[in-house]
Amino acid sequence: MNPVVPTGAAVVVLGPGGAALGRRVCAVLPGARLYGPRGLAGEWDEAYDRVIPLLAELFAAGRPIVGLCASGILIRAVAPLIDDKLVEPPVVAYPAPEDGDSFARRIVAEWLDRGQREIRVRFPMRPGPPPVAIYESAARELAAVLDAGDDIAYLCQGDPLFYGSFAGILTRLAARYSVTVVPGVSSLTACAAAASEPLVRRDETLSVIPASLPEDELAARLAQVDAAAIIKLGRHFAKLRQVLARLGLLDGAVYVERASLPTQRVAPLATIDPASVPYFATALVRCRRNGA
Repeated sequence: MNPVVPTGAAVVVLGPGGAALGRRVCAVLPGARLYGPRGLAGEWDEAYDRVIPLLAELFAAGRPIVGLCASGILIRAVAPLIDDKLVEPPVVAYPAPEDGDSFARRIVAEWLDRGQREIRVRFPMRPGPPPVAIYESAARELAAVLDAGDDIAYLCQGDPLFYGSFAGILTRLAARYSVTVVPGVSSLTACAAAASEPLVRRDETLSVIPASLPEDELAARLAQVDAAAIIKLGRHFAKLRQVLARLGLLDGAVYVERASLPTQRVAPLATIDPASVPYFATALVRCRRNGA
């Protein structure tokens, strides 16, 4: 991974003792300027009277800061300027359907609309993987923002790397940019919590199975494991129900819809009307009954 080198950084020292190191830092950072106290002798590019107001001013202006001082000084200067961590970064990206609003954006909508630029990555809501061109186009657009010096927050539902659209973007950007992935509560664990159902215990095996698989393959996968979570039910629910009934697993299956949201629904799967099942629904199935 190539490191990101800031340009135009402000290298701040508190006295002549830091001047030599400050000059060496400036030499490796393009366009960097050395700041030192006005009342003390030193070859500063810029002189300041009080360091706390200077640091606050530099931070507010968006300048990269390298402080050759105790970290507490930097924190004390910058902390009052951060009202909310969600004010930064200035660019927010998120997946969205070809038409309509983004579910990921709706989750955090009350914290947006503060001047952030928003980038919608449109995905088709139809069977099969999204076209590669969508990931390529999104990666190019996000790379242009990063190259301009701005940070991006990419919003996800659940965990970014568990069936998340972000995975296809991450693989295209991670080699060139610093990426921090914040783990989330996956739909899998959220559904188990909503249903108060253990996913697996002790030496049991668990399989996560997309409901879009053909009927015979669904049956084969369910026959091989102790427990299963069948995800993305939607229009595939009727097919799954037939498979579970054929395998004698219908009565014990649990249905969870929109886990952790206000519209969450948990019920025995056998009682669910197939016409009412949304995409964000999961079936939890005990394929074998083992001892606790």
